[in-house]
Amino acid sequence: MAPGTERHRVDPRAARARVLRRGITARVCLWVVAIGVSGGSVAAPESERADREACQSGPAEAAVVACRRVLEHGPTDVEARLAMADALTRLGRHQEAVDVLRHGLDVSPRDGRLQRRLQLAESNLREQKSIEARNALAQAPSARPEVTLQLERVRCTSLAGEQALRACEKALQLAPDDASLHRAKGDALLAVERSGPAMLAYRESLRLDPTHRAAAQGLERAQSKQKETLGECRGTSGESALKACDRARIAGSPDEAAIQVRRGELLLELGRPTQAEQAFEAALKLDPANAQASAKLAALRQPKEPVSSVATLPAPKPEGAAPAVAQQVRPQPPQMPPKADAPRRYSNVPAVVGVTH
Repeated sequence: MAPGTERHRVDPRAARARVLRRGITARVCLWVVAIGVSGGSVAAPESERADREACQSGPAEAAVVACRRVLEHGPTDVEARLAMADALTRLGRHQEAVDVLRHGLDVSPRDGRLQRRLQLAESNLREQKSIEARNALAQAPSARPEVTLQLERVRCTSLAGEQALRACEKALQLAPDDASLHRAKGDALLAVERSGPAMLAYRESLRLDPTHRAAAQGLERAQSKQKETLGECRGTSGESALKACDRARIAGSPDEAAIQVRRGELLLELGRPTQAEQAFEAALKLDPANAQASAKLAALRQPKEPVSSVATLPAPKPEGAAPAVAQQVRPQPPQMPPKADAPRRYSNVPAVVGVTH
């Protein structure tokens, strides 16, 4: 053995021991890692379950936080989104509820529950804005015109029907050159099926702001509705046609005289001559050369011939004439039908079937 060889020789037992220790250490490390991973996978579902329970039934503030965590992991979870909107509504945060539901419709555009809940949330938001504007009006008497305009603007753009129309009129008294208010007035008029005045409102909005896209779209809808209403006014009869004519009337328009003539005709058909006369007179004021209105009015005012109510008596007979004697008709005895000749028979001859004696 060469000198120094003993110092570098490896003991087989020691080598096997080192390998064994390394293997045990590796197994222990893998076991620890496996325990950590399995523990995390168990903890994660428990946390998600707790968030879901808090989202559905927890207090409003906690529910909002929990629902937000649930939606971070599953944006398409409709139940969590609806629960979050409910919690925000309870907190009076209606704008956030609307935003959450709109985002849900972006993800699930055909979900009927989200659509219905969004309509309710938007209604709550409009009511909240109306209340806030009313409170601002009560708290700021020095700025009454501005606050009144703000309040009526909110009502004009958020309400519907006659209420919205009245609010738009009040707002336009304070801001007559506001194109958006004229457009909102057109929307309110179109909602109550007054397509003629709606066209005027949209045109005024476009006059003030030619780039107002919503007003241009509203004008197209109003023109289409006006065409349909005029067709009903001219092509049908009865009360429905009369109401259609009233809806189609546009003050100062070229068609107003013709519509008034048609109203007069319908009123005559309905047996209301006094109102018909007023309609023909209105048509002549708008168009004095309207021959149809003149003829209808003249025929209506033409005096009627009185009808005699005394019955015509027969002419008296001259004196000395003999009175007519009624001829008496004697009753005739009833005539008996002639008897048919019966075959002769002899009593002493027996009757035989089929033989005539």
